[in-house]
Amino acid sequence: MGQLVKAKIWAAEKFEKKSRPNKNKVYDWVDQKKIPGRLIGGEAFVDADAFELEIESTQSANDDGKPTFVDLLN
Repeated sequence: MGQLVKAKIWAAEKFEKKSRPNKNKVYDWVDQKKIPGRLIGGEAFVDADAFELEIESTQSANDDGKPTFVDLLN
């Protein structure tokens, strides 16, 4: 597990102000395993490092069909 970031802080860093999810929405995403993280003491924390790797792996598809290094990590 990588760096854990409070839901509110993570959302502020990743979303524009008017489209930012509230902490309850992020809690639901973590709980439903839609984003990597942990629920600790009723609070959601996002695994910021794993989230970035997921983003990179979805953007790393190349035209020749060969997996990239990031693809192999998943």
